[in-house]
Amino acid sequence: MKTYPLLQSQLGVFLECQATPDSTQYNNAVCVRLEYDVDLDRLGQALQKVVQNRPILRTRFRIDEVGNVHQWSDPEMHVPVIRKKCSDSELQSYLKNDFVQSFELLTGKPLVRFELVETEVRPYLLMDFHHCISDGTSIDGLFAKEDLTLAYDGKELSGPEYGLYEAAEEEQASFDTEEYRQAKAYYAEKWDGVSFSEIPHTSVDEKNHKMYTETADIERSICDSWCRAHETKPYFLMEVSVALVLSRLSRQTRTAFLSLHHGRTNPALARSFGMFVKNMPILMDLADDLTITELLHSLRTDLHDYHKHAVYPFTHLCQDLKLSPGISLNFMDRSDSSTDYVLLCGKKYFYERITTLDYLSEINVDIRAFADRYEFTVYGSLAMYNQDAIRMIAESIRNTARNITATENAELKEISLVSAEEKQSLITLGTGKKLDYDRCETVVDLFL
Repeated sequence: MKTYPLLQSQLGVFLECQATPDSTQYNNAVCVRLEYDVDLDRLGQALQKVVQNRPILRTRFRIDEVGNVHQWSDPEMHVPVIRKKCSDSELQSYLKNDFVQSFELLTGKPLVRFELVETEVRPYLLMDFHHCISDGTSIDGLFAKEDLTLAYDGKELSGPEYGLYEAAEEEQASFDTEEYRQAKAYYAEKWDGVSFSEIPHTSVDEKNHKMYTETADIERSICDSWCRAHETKPYFLMEVSVALVLSRLSRQTRTAFLSLHHGRTNPALARSFGMFVKNMPILMDLADDLTITELLHSLRTDLHDYHKHAVYPFTHLCQDLKLSPGISLNFMDRSDSSTDYVLLCGKKYFYERITTLDYLSEINVDIRAFADRYEFTVYGSLAMYNQDAIRMIAESIRNTARNITATENAELKEISLVSAEEKQSLITLGTGKKLDYDRCETVVDLFL
């Protein structure tokens, strides 16, 4: 049986899961709200058909004698579709507490789970995919609206000739090229002496692996209008806002954090099932006299350089320079949340994502673009931060974005992390109570 290497993005997830095997941070779970007009037997058969057609859904991993990780598709792997009946209230409790379980990556067990649950209200389809073999495009696009649709309709499925395994082989071969060596040298120089930014911890509870979330939002029309006027993209505005907050809270003018992007820059991967998310290291110098426009220009240049040197993966950067990121940023376009559905016989059945707040990193910032707003959700580790600190980070990012868009091209030192209302409240608080006193008295006399 031929085996393949892992993409470096896969490998990073795999190694984290090996270090914390009970974590569900990398589970991609959804609950689809069906109706009883769906033929559940037929749907179960369709799920099995998709598994047989998508080799990635039958992926297995093994570690060889020298520690290299290999993957391959097991033609004999059976992925069961579990059938259950319960009350709707019991199902809600099950979703909250028990459905999402950690996957075993080295035992040969499936890395995807399917359950069809019948309640007195409606039937549900529960699905859980491990991130090592899936990403948002794989689940929301290919699986939910193409593969499962065709299989349920009894039509033939066709997978791409070029996919995850082939991409991993090509990536592995690229590490022995001059392009790779030049990219490695570029990062060695650019990141020499740099450490990823950290926000000072406000609590220490190493046994608490849960995350606390806090959300703040800003009007989308304001941000989009400002970005158009300054010929930039909202994503860059958000990155700059996050960088400024990190700079102020860490008291460092140079900030470094992790940004995620879809990783499907190769058109051949457009219809490939797998995990292609790439990690992009962001490094910004935030001198006080730098203007917002200058910082945005620098950020666009860095993005161009990143793509130019993308052959050098983030995992190699961390390994070679002994780096470990604690703060990550993920921008997601949710402007049309009505796209979260499974399509069966031309009808849309919407689903919700199931989250467990079981994360491993210190701070994750998710920025979601909705039709009317940008939403900042900060996931903070309760092992390191209390709830007030996490709330303050979310509000500071929101306030910074608002304060940037209220200016034309301010210098960074002019951008505040607090809102105008909070600023006035602080001034009032600092002013204190007004007292009358004898103007002829000295300060010493007044305190005697």
